[in-house]
Amino acid sequence: FAGEDYYQILGVPRNADDHALKKAFKKLTLKYHPDKNLDKPDWARDQYVKVSHAYEVLIDPEKRRIYNVKGEEGVQENEQMKSQGNMHQDIYGRFFHTGFQDDLWHQSDVVTLSIQQISMFYRREQVWIIYFYNPERQESRQHKDLIRDLANRLYGIIKVAAVNCQEDREEALCEDLGAYSSPRIMVFPANIAAEGIQYDGDMNYNAISNFAAAQMESFVRLVNDANYMTFATEDPEKNKVLLFTSRKSTPPVLKALSKEFKGRLIIGEVRQASKGLVDKFQITKFPTLLVVTDASSHAGIRYEGEFKKDHLTRFLREYANTAKAKTATLGNGQLAELTERLLENGQCGESDEKLCFLYLSKSRKDEKDLIQGISSFANKYGNDPINFYIIDAQRVTYSDVFSDVSEVPAAVIIKGKRKRYVKFEGEFEANKIRDFVDFVVSGSATMQKLKHHLDW
Repeated sequence: FAGEDYYQILGVPRNADDHALKKAFKKLTLKYHPDKNLDKPDWARDQYVKVSHAYEVLIDPEKRRIYNVKGEEGVQENEQMKSQGNMHQDIYGRFFHTGFQDDLWHQSDVVTLSIQQISMFYRREQVWIIYFYNPERQESRQHKDLIRDLANRLYGIIKVAAVNCQEDREEALCEDLGAYSSPRIMVFPANIAAEGIQYDGDMNYNAISNFAAAQMESFVRLVNDANYMTFATEDPEKNKVLLFTSRKSTPPVLKALSKEFKGRLIIGEVRQASKGLVDKFQITKFPTLLVVTDASSHAGIRYEGEFKKDHLTRFLREYANTAKAKTATLGNGQLAELTERLLENGQCGESDEKLCFLYLSKSRKDEKDLIQGISSFANKYGNDPINFYIIDAQRVTYSDVFSDVSEVPAAVIIKGKRKRYVKFEGEFEANKIRDFVDFVVSGSATMQKLKHHLDW
């Protein structure tokens, strides 16, 4: 906000008193509230934050004096000096703990929120739990340990704040945020346009944290025995991270990590019930987090520290900033399902540098023994430039793709980058199909041109 006139933003004269500032602030926050600007939410958010920041400075006597003399730059320098004494807290804590702080939240991770610091709340990028309370009531004070515990255990994942509604009566922040009585807990999604949600459940850590975690954005993939190779081979430039967990729902810390590393890591979770993956990765304790280094061999680098957000972030940052080495010479080593998503990502297509073995199945029940035989030898080709896939023939218009495939079952090997393929000819026996694969991988086969690329 450097260079902007805070008085002009609020529409008040330079000699405006606190009452005029509060009146202008209330009016403008209503004007720019997301509910009143559904057609331009980003613009409304920017204006909302700008007004909140201007008010935050001018309502504080010390900040206003500095602003009147030195402008925005002077205010920023003053805030930086104050923050240096609290380096153990994050940016939110440094701002919010500079004002009133009672003994309920002293030396805790609970953010004490008042209208003077509201701009930080409106800039939020994570879910907030806010406890509205009246310290004069025993009912409010008895939740002290619970709220402190929530803030401590959810640090870096979900922000936990408290508003003293007794002290806040004049500003009416509690009412503005939807808390018309206290004590009360409300959860605010990261999206500023979303309304706060009142919590009416049991007053314990698990119930409240689960309620809040349900509002978190999640980019975590659920990985199981059936879709593991799809997960592992998708977007080969990015490292894959797996959390093996005994929980039945995605842990909040994993949701937070998936948002922080979105676009840099692909994060999945494996539930304890996926016995195949648990055994192949030799998982003996839950939770276990690892970065996959060899998908075919089920190998990875394991995280050995505490399961705290900041520790996990430091571990994963190294892999998020390092592009995964290309595996053009390695196959998937497994007969995997060819899905629509894989086709969209270029598997067996013009961007695929590997060979693509494709078994077009007519009836998996009738072909069970053959499919099992192909699966058995597919893992022998993990170090060769060939991927193995199976698909139900009715899912693709194979006659429009392959000139000489008019009936199924059928087996072909595609060289997508060159738009060519070769069809298996002979009796459908696993050992003969393996001989066919060896022949093609050796480079001895003559291929013909595809009529059309493979579509779902």
